[in-house]
Amino acid sequence: METPGKAKAAALAFGVGLLSASVLMVELLLTRLFSVILYYHFAFLAVALAMMGLGAGGLLIYLNRHRISAKSLPASYVRLGAAMALGIVLALAVILNLNVPARAGVQTATRLAVLLVIASVPFLLAGQLLSLLVWQYSATINRIYFYDLVGAALGSLAVLPALSLVGAPNGVLIAALFAALSALLLGWTTGAARKSLLVAATAAAGVLFLLVSNLQGNLLDVKYAKGASTQGEFYARWNAISRVCVHSNEQGYWILIDCDAATQVPSLDFWRGDR
Repeated sequence: METPGKAKAAALAFGVGLLSASVLMVELLLTRLFSVILYYHFAFLAVALAMMGLGAGGLLIYLNRHRISAKSLPASYVRLGAAMALGIVLALAVILNLNVPARAGVQTATRLAVLLVIASVPFLLAGQLLSLLVWQYSATINRIYFYDLVGAALGSLAVLPALSLVGAPNGVLIAALFAALSALLLGWTTGAARKSLLVAATAAAGVLFLLVSNLQGNLLDVKYAKGASTQGEFYARWNAISRVCVHSNEQGYWILIDCDAATQVPSLDFWRGDR
């Protein structure tokens, strides 16, 4: 429907790329968080949530297509992008702080349902954003699809260093920052009003502040895993395939992988003696 001008083509490319990178980063990082907080087989549920949310977002746009106009698109990009960034932060906070018991029961089912519904919201918003982009730039859909694929690929690759360097929670916050920046770029590219752009800029600044604060103080971290508190941990580190922590109890020290597989650390006191 619309062909972007050369002056703003780069902003459009980065906006679409950051959006796709955000989606893939959240999806893949959720597999790691679900493996730690729930159990490893719940990791596959993150992929299902992403597919369902993206599809449902596109369906919502189709059902409400008569309400969409070219004039309303710039504000929609900003609103949906900023909401996606805040939705990612909210989903992360719920996932890290909601204690889902390991035993079967009504409480477990209820809390798990709440967790999954909230975790699907960012994908629902992303599905609407991508559908609007396809609708507006249908004349150059090949370029939009190319930006989308490149962003998704780079976002997927970014997950590995993010896990090793800053951990899964901070990686999710980086994805939220990408979503907010995408809203700002897409809004600017399509001519959104200054008030709308200010909303996106405020969302980006807020997420950046939270990311820096979390890197320094672990405000958002794993509080519960598999129905138990992680309070006994005094060391934890993420890597590309797991979360390794050291836990202490009355039996001694234990190394845990994803808060489940445990190996006891033997005492080396026999090396000590009077010499």
